[in-house]
Amino acid sequence: MVTVGGRKMGKSLGNFTTLKDAFSKWDPAVVRFFILQSHYRSTLDFSDEAVEGAAAGYGKLIHTIRNVRDQLRTAPPEGAPLAINIAKYETVFRTAMDDDFNTPQAIAVLFDLSREVNQALAAEAAYGRQSLEAIDAFFDTYAGKVLGIEPRKSSLAEQGDDLAPALMDLVIGVRSEIRGQRLWGLSDKIRDGLLKLKIVLEDKKTGTSWKKVS
Repeated sequence: MVTVGGRKMGKSLGNFTTLKDAFSKWDPAVVRFFILQSHYRSTLDFSDEAVEGAAAGYGKLIHTIRNVRDQLRTAPPEGAPLAINIAKYETVFRTAMDDDFNTPQAIAVLFDLSREVNQALAAEAAYGRQSLEAIDAFFDTYAGKVLGIEPRKSSLAEQGDDLAPALMDLVIGVRSEIRGQRLWGLSDKIRDGLLKLKIVLEDKKTGTSWKKVS
C-alpha cells in the first residue's frame, strides 16, 4: 500500500501522484530504487523528500559503479588484486531475494559492497582487470538484471546517455594532453565549464574520473 503523510494514497482524497508525474521529476530508475527500498508487503510512504533522499543514495551507488568502469578502461591485465570476497556478497544477495523478495536487504548488500569498493579505490592502486571485472559483473547482474537499477538498464541509457562515457573519455583525454603541456589555465577552464554542466572531474594519481552531480 502507498501512503502520503500516513494516509492512503487515493484519487478521492486528491493526494495521488501518477507515474507520469513522478517521471517528469525524477529518473525512472530513481523511482524504481525508491520503491525497492521498501518490501512489497510493507507500506510505502510517498513524498518528494523521501524520493529525493532515495535519489541521493542512488547517486552514490551509481557513482561507485562508474568509478569501477573508469578504472577498468585503463586497468592493466596484471595488476594488484582487489581483496574483496564477491562470492560472499552474491550469497547474501541471493539469500535476501529468496527471503520473499527482500529488496531492502538486497539493496543493503549493494551498498555494503559499494562501501568496500570505495575504500579500496581510494588507495589509488593499479588494480588488475580481473578484479575490477568481477565487481562490474556483480553490479551488472544484481543491480542491473535482477533489480533493474543499474545504469546500463536505466531509461537514461535508452535515451542515448550511453554516449556520455565515450564523450567524457574524449574530453578527459584532451585535457590530459593540455595538462601535460602545463596549460593550467585552459585545463581549469575545461574543468569549470564541465562543473557548470554539473559534471565534476576528480584528478587522482591513477588518472581522472568524472561524476554527475545534482
